[in-house]
Amino acid sequence: MLNALPDKRDEEGKAGGVFLTRNEPVDGNSENDITEQQDQNRHESFSLSERRKSSVYSNKSEDSSIEIPQRNPTVDAIQRPIFEGIRLDTVQSQTLWVRLLAECIAELFGTAILVVFGCSGIAQFTLSRGVLSSFLSVNFAFGFGALIAVYVAGPISGAHINPAVSIAMLSLRSITPLQCITYIIAQFIGAFIAAALVFGTYYDAINRFDGGVRQVQGTQATAGIFGTLPAQGVGQVSLFFDQVLSTALFLIAICSLSNKRNKLVANAQIPLAVGFIIVAIGVAFGYNCGFPINPARDLGPRLFTLCAGYGREVFSVGNYYFWIPCVGPIFGALIGAWIYHGYGKLMKVHIGEDDKEIARARYQVDVQNVSRM
Repeated sequence: MLNALPDKRDEEGKAGGVFLTRNEPVDGNSENDITEQQDQNRHESFSLSERRKSSVYSNKSEDSSIEIPQRNPTVDAIQRPIFEGIRLDTVQSQTLWVRLLAECIAELFGTAILVVFGCSGIAQFTLSRGVLSSFLSVNFAFGFGALIAVYVAGPISGAHINPAVSIAMLSLRSITPLQCITYIIAQFIGAFIAAALVFGTYYDAINRFDGGVRQVQGTQATAGIFGTLPAQGVGQVSLFFDQVLSTALFLIAICSLSNKRNKLVANAQIPLAVGFIIVAIGVAFGYNCGFPINPARDLGPRLFTLCAGYGREVFSVGNYYFWIPCVGPIFGALIGAWIYHGYGKLMKVHIGEDDKEIARARYQVDVQNVSRM
């Protein structure tokens, strides 16, 4: 940039009001004139300040009724502790705890919204025996449930709504260990509450479907409304690999959406993109075990079915299949997040690391979308 600037030293180089050429020397007389002029200005400024000071004292002596207001020591004593470091630290610590509480509530709401929409879609498909909906509608129920969850929780906590995502973000140092732990607890609580809401909504339909006898397997089983179940003839190795692969692809996709260097998507399009990513995963990986890809989405409702009278079979079904939707997504999330983290290094080399240019490009995409609307 500096090489592109024109050389204006011929125009701007001045000494004593005389323009100089690039290599023209300054004679001694002009230097003496400059020094004398600077001394004269210094003396004038000093005499002016002395004049102002003397005028103030003369006015004070002439009009003695005017008094300068005195500071109230009581008021100073009351206001001074507000700016002390201890109180600022206390306020800051309280703000951090309040912020953490707000983030946990956002994760709870977001996970609850996801599970309510998804499990309600499964309930409609199961209880109507595929008449009112299909498995594709179940995929859209989870996808658009995730879309709404991101809209609700995204501005506050980032809308992880998935313990596997939170653990992956912890490995990348995007969140603190305390945030990760509290997020996961809130996500499991939200999923449990959501399962209870779905059970209450479809309580009469469930009783009519199974005759009041809660079953995990069979033609009248309703446990699959809440927790996922493995398909017949699929081994645990295939189930585990299914969860690792699908969750890794999910993390690669959402990491690409959250990357600031990605100029192909605007911030307003991220929730919609997340929804369609989940729909795509459900369409591609739904057969083996119903694409849980979320430990909270599976274990939270499964714990509720244990409390709702389905018995311990909800954990022993499929040769104790329940651990696969809890562990597999965590491994997949870690693999996917770090694969994209390495890929992001290549993006830095190719695109650059100028944050201002990246933000400007992202903002231009948003402005273009708003103008089209």
